[in-house]
Amino acid sequence: GGSDAAQALVERALKRPEVKENAPETALLRRSLARLAELGGNKERAFFEALKAARKQPSVPLYVDDVYRLALDTQRFTEAAAFFDDLASDPSLAERQRAGLMHKLGQTREQLGEKAAAVEAFRASLALHEAKGPRRALERLAAELGIDVTAAPPPTAGAPPPIKADEPVDVTPSYPPNRMFTRTQSAAGEPPLSETQTDARHAVS
Repeated sequence: GGSDAAQALVERALKRPEVKENAPETALLRRSLARLAELGGNKERAFFEALKAARKQPSVPLYVDDVYRLALDTQRFTEAAAFFDDLASDPSLAERQRAGLMHKLGQTREQLGEKAAAVEAFRASLALHEAKGPRRALERLAAELGIDVTAAPPPTAGAPPPIKADEPVDVTPSYPPNRMFTRTQSAAGEPPLSETQTDARHAVS
């Protein structure tokens, strides 16, 4: 029928050398194949054609949205999650776009039953860009898992503790290394600048 003829026409166009070297045109043709396959009831092929289109033009949200929509229809969450995870790590994409990809990754992880991984994806999305979608998803899933998402993250390993207001501050000069002063000594009887400079030159020589 007409759909088969259109599909054959698109497939022939994709084989042309000048098209193979043109990513935007290839993506557009792949999306056309996806639409034709979807209209013909072959959503499996539609999903994989949409995936090929998105890989050619990952910065175009329309192609990425097609992948997610067809993943829902076909239950191809493993393939979709791998695609979103890989694309979200691309530093050439804008942070807001990467945030959207992490949101979709979280949704596909949740569909796979990987709820802890979904929480981390939603957190990563919000760290890049605050939005209502991933925020609601994170709060809902965290409530289900009993996770407190309002708690402050643990301190970085090896980081010094914060200085309290009433804590004495060490004012010992960091150089020269062979000369030590207490707070009182450094304030009352620090050597002349010329002597300090001489000691410093000896220390680094």
